Amino acid sequence: MKFFQAFVLVKYRKHTWKGCLFNMKKISFVVIACSFFLAGCNDIIDAISGINSKANEAAKAISEDVHSLRNVKIHVEDQENMTVNNLIKAILRDVQWKHEKKDETEILIINGIWKEGLFEDYNFTPIEKEKLRENGDVNIKLFYKNKQLQTDLTTVILTNNNNVIVDLQGKEAFNSIQNAYK
Repeated sequence: MKFFQAFVLVKYRKHTWKGCLFNMKKISFVVIACSFFLAGCNDIIDAISGINSKANEAAKAISEDVHSLRNVKIHVEDQENMTVNNLIKAILRDVQWKHEKKDETEILIINGIWKEGLFEDYNFTPIEKEKLRENGDVNIKLFYKNKQLQTDLTTVILTNNNNVIVDLQGKEAFNSIQNAYK
């Protein structure tokens, strides 16, 4: 009987030891997996803080100066209270506003996605229009001096996949965005 008890005890200890080793392997795998996950968390945290900093940057970009420049009244056919803001939002999608100041000149930089109606006189084909809807980047620069819009300095550039399609300057550029509002 003692032999049997000793055999069972040794067998039990061996089984427990093997089970313990097996559990140690599981635990080490979990620890290693968690460490890789936590190492990836730094990237996630960096991404989140990057998003937050971009949001703060965007909020600062829309300062009182930008609002006052966006609210400058302009003359568009049959519109008495048309502002730069109303015009741009009517002719572009996904509008982003930036502001620069150089000496006495303030520059309102507007980026957006092409919307049908802009540059109608270029007679884009349906295929070209589809490409412009997807990747038609429009960059507009409006120049102000003493809060007055200087239409003769306006620039408008339409690109598609980094290919310049339209590049207008001066009154012609301003008239092209004015004419797009209908």
